[in-house]
Amino acid sequence: MDLDNIKVEKKAGGSTHDTKLIKGMILDKEVVHTGMPKRIEKAKIALINSALEIEKTEMSAEIRINDPQQMQKFLDEENQMLKSMVDKIKKAGTNLVVCQKGIDDMVQHYLYRS
Repeated sequence: MDLDNIKVEKKAGGSTHDTKLIKGMILDKEVVHTGMPKRIEKAKIALINSALEIEKTEMSAEIRINDPQQMQKFLDEENQMLKSMVDKIKKAGTNLVVCQKGIDDMVQHYLYRS
């Protein structure tokens, strides 16, 4: 065993009887949805350096909506864009996402459901 590959990680509140040897990697991060697993075997990790959100435009824009159907169509299109992001992540075979930036609530939902 290469001792350089071992790191002792201390957690407050435990005792020496709580000590465990983990053969793998520990990411001490919170999950974005309470229903997501806390442990993953044989993880296929996606490291994402951009936000999983719909980008806001640089310029000021105004959308005029005249009836509820237009509003629903706009919301449906926005949700489809977010679902498309998740579909691409899942298509790559990923089962663990580490994102440096924000994750939209709907993306969190789609990741949990997939």
